Order: sequence, then structure tokens, then C-alpha cells
Amino acid sequence: MSSYSEDLHQALIKEGMSEEEIENAIKQKKREFGGFMTVQGMLFLIAKEHGIPLRKSEISSENHIIIDEEIDYDEFTVQAKDVKENMANIVLLGKISKIFRINEFSRKDGSIGMVASFIIQDASAVVKIVVWDEQVKILQSKYFQEGMLVRIIGGYSKMGRNGEIEIHIGRNGKLVLSPENVNSRIKNQLENLETKLCGDINPSASSIPLSALMNENKFISRLEGIVQVEEFKELTLKSGEDTVLLKLIITDSYDESARIILWGVTAENCLKEVKEGKAYIFNNLMVKDNTYTGEKELTFTRKSSMAPV
Repeated sequence: MSSYSEDLHQALIKEGMSEEEIENAIKQKKREFGGFMTVQGMLFLIAKEHGIPLRKSEISSENHIIIDEEIDYDEFTVQAKDVKENMANIVLLGKISKIFRINEFSRKDGSIGMVASFIIQDASAVVKIVVWDEQVKILQSKYFQEGMLVRIIGGYSKMGRNGEIEIHIGRNGKLVLSPENVNSRIKNQLENLETKLCGDINPSASSIPLSALMNENKFISRLEGIVQVEEFKELTLKSGEDTVLLKLIITDSYDESARIILWGVTAENCLKEVKEGKAYIFNNLMVKDNTYTGEKELTFTRKSSMAPV
């Protein structure tokens, strides 16, 4: 064990951890990082997680090494094509091929959140990256541009609402723009890639909360969620025409809901097909303000469609 590793080990002991607890924590890090991190790097993370100041007097300044230097990222990096659902601690290197706008949304507690997404590609595939809150700031940098290389550190993967795998960057993740120490061959390969986008990728349908979607758009090309029937009734219009009205409630993956309005034959056909509590994909919905309540609603048009997931 190096002197710096020993310093970290002793710092953990002084904080009250037993040898067995330290050993178990190291084993856990090995499982998380797949063996690509040194013991020194794992001890660094463990100390950080336990709130231990990493420049204590017992740790010499010349031995103070930040965690980025503890990982051989070229070896640790996975290819985009190998990213599967529910992976954690993902490290990915790629070229930015598309940047989507930043969106704000209101949480249930009243606080304002931010979410944004962009697409990166490596030699194997393309993948969407979703960033939240503080991590969104890097997208506001004038240096964050399409064609730049970016390294994703500590991402986690999940299935997007459009059926595509996404990598999300939470508060413990990190984005490094124009990373250093990249293998020159890999760097040249990425920089010379022909720009590609995910097939039929629609960021508004998969990575942006419904409230933000409806506040920012008058037309939503694709939306997926769980559907409930709110109301179905017959009524007579001012013109004297008899018709039917169907109101559906759709709830997205952020537990945000909106009303979908359907009229006439479309409403009747939809009612026959829809099964409450099931997920459906809606295409080409119009966003309108309800004249009486002031709330935003989604309305079926001639171009709209619905299909089960």
C-alpha cells in the first residue's frame, strides 16, 4: 500500500471505521467500478463519502491526488453500443453531435428544476445524455458546442420514454469538456466521425417533464404515459350538433399529469381501444389553454394518433 493510501486508511480508522468495514467498502467499490480503479482511488472515494477532509495535516500535500488521476479512463470507458439499462458509474467518451435546449420545470414542492439533453457519438453508436439542475450549467458555456469531445463520468442508464437507452448525469456525476490525456488515436477517430443522430430521437418525449413540455411548446410530436379515463359524455354544441367528448388523463415518468381532449368519432374509437392504467404513445398533440380554468390541455387533431406501448 502506498504512503498516500496508508494515510487515507488511517484517516478512515480515526473516523471510527473498523478494518472489516473498510475492507467491505473496498469490495463494494470494486463491484461498482468493475476493477478499473486502484485501491488508492477507492479509499479516496470512501473517505470522501464519509466526509473526511482530504487535505488533513496527516495527508501530505505532495501526495494529495484528486480522483480523476486515479482512474485510467481510456481503460474504464465503455462504448456507447455496450450501454445497457440500469448500469451505474458509466464512463463514456464521445463527440457532441446535437444539443437540445435547456428546460425549466416546477417540482411538486414548488422548487424550480432544470433539465437538458444532448447526443454524443463514439465509433460504435450514438446515445442521448440527460443532465439535471447544477449539471445543466456546463451546457450554458460558450465552449459547449457540437463537434466538441466530452467525457461522461459517473452516469447511470435508464430506458427513455421513446424506448432508447439514455445516460443520466445526477449530482454525483460529472461532465468534462475537451478532456485531457485522451489516447491520440481515439481522439482523432472521434473528431473525424461523421455526425449522426439517434434514429427518431425526440428529447421532448423522453427526458423533459410534461409541465415543461406544455409550457414551451404549442405542439407535441410524441408523448408517452399511463392513461386514465376522466370523463366520457354526450353533449349538444351551440350549433345544435350532437357529439361526444372524451377526457383522458396522461401521467408521465415524472408523475406529472395533463388532460387530453378528444371529440366525436375519434373519442368513441379511442374509448373502445384504451385500457385504463396502461401505457400509450400519443403523436401530434396540440397544446391549448382551457378557456374556463386557464390550465393547459392537450387536444387531438386530425394528425393525432394513439397506440399502446
